[in-house]
Amino acid sequence: MSLHTNKQMRSKIVSAAEAKHYADSVTLGIAFTSGCFDLFHPGHVHFLFKCREVIPNRHTLVIGLNSDNSVWKWKQHGPIYDQDTRAYMLSMHPEVDFVVKFDERNPKRLIKQLKPDILLHGHSEDRPAWTRKSVAELEDFEGEIVKLNIEGKWSTTDLTRQISASFRII
Repeated sequence: MSLHTNKQMRSKIVSAAEAKHYADSVTLGIAFTSGCFDLFHPGHVHFLFKCREVIPNRHTLVIGLNSDNSVWKWKQHGPIYDQDTRAYMLSMHPEVDFVVKFDERNPKRLIKQLKPDILLHGHSEDRPAWTRKSVAELEDFEGEIVKLNIEGKWSTTDLTRQISASFRII
């Protein structure tokens, strides 16, 4: 693993157009996943390593990051860490090539812009994976949908509950 400077990490945080241009000119395709990635925890780390394991060599791994506004739309509460902090933490993961923030409730518009070859989605018993039906709105998406099992019981929601409970005032 190489050491990166702050400037190198920040250069991984790009627009959709920049990620697409790089992938089209340098790599063989784009693999895409998305999420809030708030309170970055071992479940996130494991998921990102697993993403890289299943995508072909020379594919660019792009992470769609829910902006602060997007988190509010999706979860009806804001994130603990702001979008720039979350993007920076993601950019430090060695398997992540690019982080692209998006403002919508879901990443469908971003997926249409990037045109990834592979959609990666973590799922567990309480979190169903994307299906061909759930991406039907993308109309021309012809790529592969890869479902990755989320191992363990890591969840940002559970972590916030544990933190809150551990600081109870008696």
